[in-house]
Amino acid sequence: GYNVKLIDPENEIYRIYEDKDSCLWIGTKDMGVRKYEANENYDSGKYETYLTGKTITGIFEDNENGVWLTSHGDGIFYTPDKRYLTYSFPEKNNITALEKNNNGDGVYAGFDDGRVIEIKNGKINDITTGKMKGKYVYSLLKSGNFLFISTSGQIFIYKNGKYLTVPKNPGGYSRNPCLYKQYVLGTGHHSIYCFDTLKFTQQLYKQLPVKGEVIFADSRDNLWIGDHSGLYLFKDSVLHKYQPVKKIFEERVSALGELNDNRLVAATIGSGLVIINPDSSEIKITTRDGLSGNIINCMSLEKNHIWLGTNNGISNIE
Repeated sequence: GYNVKLIDPENEIYRIYEDKDSCLWIGTKDMGVRKYEANENYDSGKYETYLTGKTITGIFEDNENGVWLTSHGDGIFYTPDKRYLTYSFPEKNNITALEKNNNGDGVYAGFDDGRVIEIKNGKINDITTGKMKGKYVYSLLKSGNFLFISTSGQIFIYKNGKYLTVPKNPGGYSRNPCLYKQYVLGTGHHSIYCFDTLKFTQQLYKQLPVKGEVIFADSRDNLWIGDHSGLYLFKDSVLHKYQPVKKIFEERVSALGELNDNRLVAATIGSGLVIINPDSSEIKITTRDGLSGNIINCMSLEKNHIWLGTNNGISNIE
C-alpha cells in the first residue's frame, strides 16, 4: 500500500521542490517559502521560513546550487546560502516561467506581458523581441544552445544572443513543451508542434481533436497528453483516449510524470492522483486516502517519492 501523509492543511501550496542537498522547499500563498534541513521529514519541525507574507510561485535551482524564487507581484529572489538578493520590477507583472542559462549560473525569466530577461552576475539583461510584447510567456525550455520561448502568440527561438528566423508555426502557440529524442514537442490550439533541433525545422506535427494542455514523453518514448477532458495516449500518429470506460481518466490533468519503476503518474484537478501500472491497472489516491486535497496544482517526483501541492496543503506519497 501507499503511505499518504498530510502536511499544512491550512496553507495553499503553489510549488514543491527538493534540491540537490536533499532539502525540501515549499512555496505557499502569502506565507513565503519554507526550507527544511537536509533529509528531514516535513513534520520534523526542522525548517526555516523565508519571505513571510509573500506568495512564492516558482522554485528553481541552478548548477551552482543557488536557488531562485519567483513571487506574485514582488519580483525574483535569489539565495546563495540563505543570503537573499531581490530583483524587483516596477511594472509588477507576474513571472510565469523560469529556466537556467547555458552555464547554469543564472536564469531566464518570462513574464505575463511577453518580456523575457536573463539574470546573471547580479545584472538583468532584457532579451525581449518586439513581436513578443503583449504576449503571455507560458514556458521556457533549454535544449543545447537553444532557448524555446512558448508564448500566447507563437514559439520563439533564442540562440547565442540572437533570435532565429523560423517559419511561424501554423498551429499557433505551444504550451508546456517537452524534449522527445531530437525534438521539442508542445501542445496548444488543438495541435502538436514539433521542432527538430538537428535539422532546424519546425512543423505542425499533428492536429488534435482536443486542445492539449500538458505533454510528456516517458522512458519508453510514449507520448502522453493531458487536457481538461482527460488523459490521452498518442500512438501510431493517432490520439487515443486512455481507458475511455473509466471516469477517472476524464478529469482535467494538471501534471504528468514517471516514477523510477516506469509507472506513469497523473495529477488531476478534482480527482486526486492516479498511478498507472505497466499492466494498465491504476491506483487512485484521493482525500479518502489522506490526500490533502483532490485539486492538485503542482507535483514533484524524486525517485519513487511523490510530493503534491493542493489548495489544502501538501501531501507526500511514498
